[in-house]
Amino acid sequence: MRTFFGFLLVVSSLSSCTPLLIGTTAATLAVTSTQEKSIGAIIDDKAIWFRVVRALSNKGFGKNITISVNEGRVLVSGSVPSSMDRIAVSKVIWTQEGVREVMNELQVEKREQSFAKSAWITAQIKLSMLLKSSVKSFNYTVETHDGTVYLLGIAQSKDELKKVYDIVRRVDGVKQVVSHVRLKNSPIRKM
Repeated sequence: MRTFFGFLLVVSSLSSCTPLLIGTTAATLAVTSTQEKSIGAIIDDKAIWFRVVRALSNKGFGKNITISVNEGRVLVSGSVPSSMDRIAVSKVIWTQEGVREVMNELQVEKREQSFAKSAWITAQIKLSMLLKSSVKSFNYTVETHDGTVYLLGIAQSKDELKKVYDIVRRVDGVKQVVSHVRLKNSPIRKM
């Protein structure tokens, strides 16, 4: 807990970012008991997320890009206008402290994607997962871009993961599912 308060003290020195990060951290603590990660790991992931988002914003990236972090693994999805931008985003992410893996799912597209449709698909999936009692929905991050659903998180078992896939596939508008989910007991999580 001392780490948490130390973290808040450091964060409070970031002035305009303080309300956002403290609010995010407080909300995170509210769901900690349902997740497979410790409070420290959750705070570490939120800190990585904050650093990545800030760094990308400082470099002029951020529009049409979504960042999710789980156990130091950063999933970046969305779209950028060129392959050089796609590479540059990865480079920026890798320079951030605590990043263990970058899963760059950015699409190179000149046209603007339908944000509303993607948000609607994501909302339907999250609600269905929440209502499914046999799925620990707080262990998953769901992002959707142009009909492609990206999953990141920790599944309790292969059976739970299958249920999640079934939920996703039943949602209208889903064209493809890209999973970066790891099983709870996977030895690779210990690395």
